[in-house]
Amino acid sequence: MGLYLYSDYCQDHVRSFRVCDGIAVDLRDWTDRLDPDRQLLQGVASFGADGSGEALIVSHGSGVVYRLVAGD
Repeated sequence: MGLYLYSDYCQDHVRSFRVCDGIAVDLRDWTDRLDPDRQLLQGVASFGADGSGEALIVSHGSGVVYRLVAGD
């Protein structure tokens, strides 16, 4: 199963979970890793995927679409 990303527009966080046997497991908060200064992901409005399946995050506050890439 894949990783499910979610956010709260007013709280400016990005979190994830995986589903295993119908239960949400492996809950993680990615906010500090993605936006340590809390400047970029203000008002996360949407998530998406590009043609290659890479995850995208749309920030209403900054007006930018960010592409997530795998890292360490």
